[in-house]
Amino acid sequence: MPPQQTGHPAIRNGLIFGAILGVLGLGNTLVQWLAGAYSVSTRTTNGFTTVNLNNTGPSSLLQCVLFLAMLALTFVAGILAARRTGKVGSGSIAGLVTGAVGALTGGIVGLVIIITLVAPGLQAPAESTMSTGQVQALLIGATIFGVIVGLALDVGIGAGMGALGGLIGANSYRNAAPVAPAQAYPGYPNYPGYSAMSPQPGDAPQQWSYPQPPVYPPQSGNPPPPQQ
Repeated sequence: MPPQQTGHPAIRNGLIFGAILGVLGLGNTLVQWLAGAYSVSTRTTNGFTTVNLNNTGPSSLLQCVLFLAMLALTFVAGILAARRTGKVGSGSIAGLVTGAVGALTGGIVGLVIIITLVAPGLQAPAESTMSTGQVQALLIGATIFGVIVGLALDVGIGAGMGALGGLIGANSYRNAAPVAPAQAYPGYPNYPGYSAMSPQPGDAPQQWSYPQPPVYPPQSGNPPPPQQ
């Protein structure tokens, strides 16, 4: 027999598919970093310094692929969760958890790369009124803000896609639900010789059968006189 699965199907499927999405996000972040997508440039205009993260070109294509993967994984997670519970809400929760886990994993890895590898090499322009530390803090703060916004978007989109998958999963659950067997009416003992089965849709009117009384052979002779 297969091992019995524990935990709520929505949470379990959300964590599984969220881990898959997180691994894809981790790979996407590492590929972008190795390809130079996390190169930073600064520009000062009238003493105001801006920090630009050059993550365009191939980086944008990878982001699109990751976004499509997120849509597919949250949708499938919603189908599987609702197929086990029969509830569309379970699919929505599974998609929400999938999006949250994937966004947190990819966002945290990207933030670690920014803090440990990108920000230390960033220098403030000579004409800037900001120090190097302030420019680095600006980059880290903008990255944290981006992670929060990305998390909110992935959670919302994941919940919506999970609900769509939940519609399919709940319908599959209803179609696969076994028909309950007929049972005797409560309060009526199952005496031999008659049936008291619960009617099913489309059945003919219920026929009740009772045991036939025993047939005694006729007795010969006159009946005895009544006693005085």
